[in-house]
Amino acid sequence: MKQERGSALVTVILVVLVLTMVGLGGMLFMGVEDRISGSDLLQKEALYAAEAGLREGEPIIGSMGPSDFTNLLSHVPQTPCNATAPQLPEPPGTYGGYNIAHLGTYLTDGTGTEIVNREIYGGYEDSGGTLLRASPFKAFYSVYVRNNQEDGNPLINTDEHIDLISVGWIQNDAGDVLAVKIVAERMSAGLPEDVNPQKGGNAGSTNTTRI
Repeated sequence: MKQERGSALVTVILVVLVLTMVGLGGMLFMGVEDRISGSDLLQKEALYAAEAGLREGEPIIGSMGPSDFTNLLSHVPQTPCNATAPQLPEPPGTYGGYNIAHLGTYLTDGTGTEIVNREIYGGYEDSGGTLLRASPFKAFYSVYVRNNQEDGNPLINTDEHIDLISVGWIQNDAGDVLAVKIVAERMSAGLPEDVNPQKGGNAGSTNTTRI
């Protein structure tokens, strides 16, 4: 009788141990799933921010002609980008290749202001019109222009094509960059051409094969 009670106790302990391990495994799995879902959401928000930059740059480029393209390329950037990559772009003509570290120069708007570190307010307004944050994160974008590689000269546009590049990123209130995405669009005088922001790629970004 005592042996049966001892055997039952061992069995109960083993069952409790197994259930505990199953519970801990389930909690670990759910934690990993939550982190993956959160990372995917941040990457999507960074992509949306980058695409918002393209939308701002398109009408600016679309209203210009080839001579204006050359003037854009001569702009020397003044403001560092808040995103981890890239930082302050190198002036046109000094970069040693077409890659993610050499995005050209900042696009300027109609007032000559660089389109850099533009924040997207992803919140909503209360009844009094006060903007309320719907997310603990902030979304930004910076917009670049670069002469297309086929034109040969980074400073002089001769073929009426130019690359519009937008960097979107998400950061928290402490200023830590959590996700970065890059999209690019080939544009010609007045109309976008070869819109393909998803083709090609490299670590941590979405881009065309020209970056």
